[in-house]
Amino acid sequence: MALLLISSYFILAKSAAPTWTYDTGLYHAQAIRWIEEYPVIPGLGNLHSRLAFNSAWFLPNALFGFSFLKLGPFHVLNGFLSLIILATSLNGLSNLIKRKYYFSNILRAGMALPVIFIFKDQLLSPTPDIPVALLTCAVFIYYVQLQEQGDEAPSRLLALGIVLLSTFAITIKLSALPLTLFIVVLTGREIAQGRPVNLFLTSGAVLLLVLPFFLRNIWLSGYPLYPFPGLDLFSLDWKIPTSATLVEKRAIVEFARDP
Repeated sequence: MALLLISSYFILAKSAAPTWTYDTGLYHAQAIRWIEEYPVIPGLGNLHSRLAFNSAWFLPNALFGFSFLKLGPFHVLNGFLSLIILATSLNGLSNLIKRKYYFSNILRAGMALPVIFIFKDQLLSPTPDIPVALLTCAVFIYYVQLQEQGDEAPSRLLALGIVLLSTFAITIKLSALPLTLFIVVLTGREIAQGRPVNLFLTSGAVLLLVLPFFLRNIWLSGYPLYPFPGLDLFSLDWKIPTSATLVEKRAIVEFARDP
């Protein structure tokens, strides 16, 4: 409990500091502000190409920014998520102390390390990088736990959680697309074991996450996925020109190769 209280104070202090993250100044804060002030605007990416970078993480940041208080934006969700991860990590450490030497507990105990040593200076930003990284770690750990549990009833609920967390991470940032591997594996398992009800419920939950994501993409940029001009499925008045989309795509690729 003492460790959790100390960690909470650390995260609160970091979350209350001014942000210095470059991308937050470039488009994170602006995208969230547009969400706070207006409904989704067709072709907003034509005003600034990065405003078409649709991240599901911006929506809850706008909701819990409490802009109506006129006290400045409260970008605290990354801190809140980090606090949950730290609590989970301490739970894993507690299990190890109780001699529950499962590999998932070892991994869970180590989840505090990226929060403390890697993301500590980004907690004050609404950057989607933190939730994607932490959710990816969580998905892997829960998958390990799923293998440890076997085919028990609680593991089916855990499998659903893994699929939903993977889907949510992908809608936050497309760099999480490799998580589709977990979705495919777990979906294939449900099909192989003949559980149509589980498959139906999982598909419905995934659709609830994915459909709004694609619709917002189309509304903001004219593309189902931006900036991927290869998926040019609609002829819309507000669509960002293909040439501009290609420039944005090349910029992302080049930055990934040489930041």
